[in-house]
Amino acid sequence: MPYRCLIKACKKGYSVVNISVTINGITTSHFRQVVDTFKICMLYLRSLLWR
Repeated sequence: MPYRCLIKACKKGYSVVNISVTINGITTSHFRQVVDTFKICMLYLRSLLWR
């Protein structure tokens, strides 16, 4: 869902920036490199058909 919102915001001309978030001194990521990259690519390809 967050990536869908980012793609739609970019298509509408909004600026998107990257920020680092630290919670209690810990900066971890649950990003799964292969699976999540594939899902983002598929979402982007589907977004080409959005109005």
